[in-house]
Formats: sequence, C-alpha cells, structure tokens
Amino acid sequence: MQQFKNELMDVLFHFHKLKLSSIMPISQSDCHILSVTEKLNEEVGEDSGAKVSELARRIKLSVPSISRTLNHLEKKGYVKRYQDVRDRRNTCVALTDAGRDILREVDQIMVDYLDAIFVQVDEQRMRDLIDFLKEIYQVAEEEIEKRKYIDRKD
Repeated sequence: MQQFKNELMDVLFHFHKLKLSSIMPISQSDCHILSVTEKLNEEVGEDSGAKVSELARRIKLSVPSISRTLNHLEKKGYVKRYQDVRDRRNTCVALTDAGRDILREVDQIMVDYLDAIFVQVDEQRMRDLIDFLKEIYQVAEEEIEKRKYIDRKD
C-alpha cells in the first residue's frame, strides 16, 4: 500500500510541475484574479461593483498584494478600478472588454489543449479514472471531517 501512496503523490506532483503558463498569454495568477473578478461581478452585478477587499478575501491574499497585481492588470487594460458610489471608502474592480477577451482566449487554449490530450486516451479508461478520483476525493473529504481540530479559533 505504501508503494501506491508514493506513486500517487509522485504523479500528482508531476502534474503540478506542468508548465501550463508556457502556452498561456497571461500568467496563471493574473488569470485567476481576472476569473474571480468576473465571478464577483456576476454575483453582485457590475453596477454594484466587486470590492477589492472581497477579491482579496476570496483569493486569500492581502489587499496590498491584490492592489499591486491590479495595477499591473490595469496597465495592460484588463481591469478598471473605481470608487464605490455608495461608499467612497471602497474601491471596486471590473473587467474591461480586453479582460473578458483574454479570459475567453485562455479558456479556448485550455479546451484545445485538453481536447488534444483526451483524444489520445482511451475513453473508458478516462471514465474509470474520473470515477476513481471522485471516489478518492469523497473518502479524503470524509477523513478530513473526522480529523478536524475543533478548538481552532478562526
């Protein structure tokens, strides 16, 4: 059993090492921030605006870190920042047309990349792998629930 655990961890580590950024027009972190910004704007409505503080909370980064990245994305024309009309202390962020376009380009690159991979893999084996990974995930999730440290103060 130990051999399987080691092999699984090794395979997962190798997937983590794939350089997907080499086929992308923007960095993975920029893409992540743009995606979360888009989702936030869909949730609150672009008229209300996604607050930078909420973006930072969702991504689990500090507001200064997010602000630095937003400066970079703003210079590239992918986002715009503005003051919240209801509370001028808050800064909001929204995607520009260029930001939406780059996300669509990234999505298409990923679709094409995955299509090229999966066409080379047996369909039944892929189905079995997906089902097995879902099963492992469920067991792992249940194990975390059993082991949660209750006295933590979050």
